[in-house]
Amino acid sequence: MPMTRIALRQGLGPDYKARLSRLLQQALETHFAVPEGDCFQLFDEYGPEDRVFSRHYQSAGRSDHFLLLSITAGKPRSPEQKAALYQALAQQCQAELGLDPADLMVVVSYNQAGDWSFSGGLGHSLEGTR
Repeated sequence: MPMTRIALRQGLGPDYKARLSRLLQQALETHFAVPEGDCFQLFDEYGPEDRVFSRHYQSAGRSDHFLLLSITAGKPRSPEQKAALYQALAQQCQAELGLDPADLMVVVSYNQAGDWSFSGGLGHSLEGTR
């Protein structure tokens, strides 16, 4: 049950976002044990004045194409699952979007099942957590 906030520069257009959405969902389902159809993504577009980031911290060098994926998940994944996800995202973003891997940052965080209310004002129980 991950929810991903996708922070990107303004003006990339609906086709770019649709391709990114598809490759992100495919990577989550393949490498992060996310069930098919469990898709929650929010795109946040920012102008140059609203994006402040280090060009070189822990990176070979970020450009104006910097893309941040903030993934919140309800259950922890293994280090191997996270590594596979990071690699798949970097490879697919480069292959399908032309994004330099140095421009991709992924942050994974976790919370508890009770921190989610999917609809109807009802809390999510531990049973059936993804």
